[in-house]
Amino acid sequence: MSNNAKSLRNALIFIRLCIVATFVPLVVSCNDLVVFSGMSSASSKFAGIDDVSLTAEGQLLLSWTAPKDRAEPTYLINYTKIAELPASLAESTFTEKAPLSFAALDLAKEDNALALEELATVKNESSYSFDQALELGSYYIFQVSMKNNKLSKRRLFIVKAELGPPKGWQILASATGMSIVWDRVAGASSYQISGLSEVKVSTRETAYIINPYDGQADYNLCISALHGSLSS
Repeated sequence: MSNNAKSLRNALIFIRLCIVATFVPLVVSCNDLVVFSGMSSASSKFAGIDDVSLTAEGQLLLSWTAPKDRAEPTYLINYTKIAELPASLAESTFTEKAPLSFAALDLAKEDNALALEELATVKNESSYSFDQALELGSYYIFQVSMKNNKLSKRRLFIVKAELGPPKGWQILASATGMSIVWDRVAGASSYQISGLSEVKVSTRETAYIINPYDGQADYNLCISALHGSLSS
């Protein structure tokens, strides 16, 4: 083989190695992109309400986690209020966070016993304040779903507010007058006393001193536990 032929052969081998070395990293990069695309699709599933809390004003605050891969998602909020739970929800396990108790339930299919009505539509938010006055002892059932997302779970969030009256009243004599003491009520942020005068008295403590105290007067006292607009 001539020197020119050997040189041409070596040049072709060198070019071939360069092409392989150049394209191998590109193939790896393309595979990485395919895997990343699959993870993004899976993360778009919306689970529904995560938590509920009570504001200082006594309003329910519903919270959820927005999918990270959705820009400005729109959520549909439905609800209903009922006095007793239907049989399909009666065995729900409730979490206590006084004065609230709540339970989350993921439905395998629609529950025909529930007639949820449309409450609101919100965009690009992760919470909603339910500003209607709560009725103690009633069940409020909420469902938040993402619009145009077939992967949304049919999760119901059941909420009940309970605030009992103060118990364990005692009337104690003190150097400055008479004191009223009572047991703390779970979930109460303050207490209201009526019957001392024409004006109701509010306190955050579980005791109140009647000063001045009229030993000849009759007092018809009533103590209520409060949390914002909620009153026992």
